[in-house]
Amino acid sequence: MIIDFHTHIFPDKIVDAAMKKMMEMSQLTPELDGREKSLIESMERSGVDMSIVLPVATNPLKCDSLNQYAASINEKYKGKKHSLLCFAGVHPYAPDLEDLFKRIVGMGFKGIKLHPDYQGFFFDDPKCKKTIELAEKNNLVTVVHSGLDYGYVTEIRCTPQRILDVARDLKPKRLVMAHLGANSMWYDVEKTICGLGLYFDTAFINPRITDDQLVRIIRANGADKILFATDSPWNDQKKDIDFIERQNISIEEKSMIFSKNALNLI
Repeated sequence: MIIDFHTHIFPDKIVDAAMKKMMEMSQLTPELDGREKSLIESMERSGVDMSIVLPVATNPLKCDSLNQYAASINEKYKGKKHSLLCFAGVHPYAPDLEDLFKRIVGMGFKGIKLHPDYQGFFFDDPKCKKTIELAEKNNLVTVVHSGLDYGYVTEIRCTPQRILDVARDLKPKRLVMAHLGANSMWYDVEKTICGLGLYFDTAFINPRITDDQLVRIIRANGADKILFATDSPWNDQKKDIDFIERQNISIEEKSMIFSKNALNLI
């Protein structure tokens, strides 16, 4: 079984504008067009059984409307062979944060997504810490963009040092730092946050990290805390599967990374 723990899709009415804006900001060329149909076709081609979809609530007043869309995707794919599972979008500056979490839990979501750059906060912001605390209290997974974002290259809002400070304060059990701890800051990841009990996903690291460094981080953080992920539509699912398959780690470690760790979380 293969679970891709980090993907994105957009409603048809906004997908073209959203993808165009992100391409202009990042100067990146995506592998897919951001549509639900394209992700499902990719999963069928590559053998991915489930993709976790991570919506980002860029407006603190519009979390509920975003989550209604996410809930509709979850309902649509219940029991399907190639399934999508949407997490909820949460903005730390939502005015009714505790009530928002009650609604999220009531709708059956398994986790939330935070993006410091697109949402405009630093990872050690008290409101972000409160959001993570509420997620932990409600047994929800929190996935956070960490490290460099190519659309916001002048400032990194979620660095390994900020992650270390938050991890020491909160001691979270279900916190996933995307992009292997901090995108393009992997030497700092090795020195600072490996072994703290945080989960790392592998989204968008291929081919930007060497095999040797990837294996070192897997060993230092523990294979039981690594989640296979692609950041589709930005990376190709089949190429990223092959990237993990070629690593010098055991079959059991690959099995944990591809699905067992994700199933334990969700």
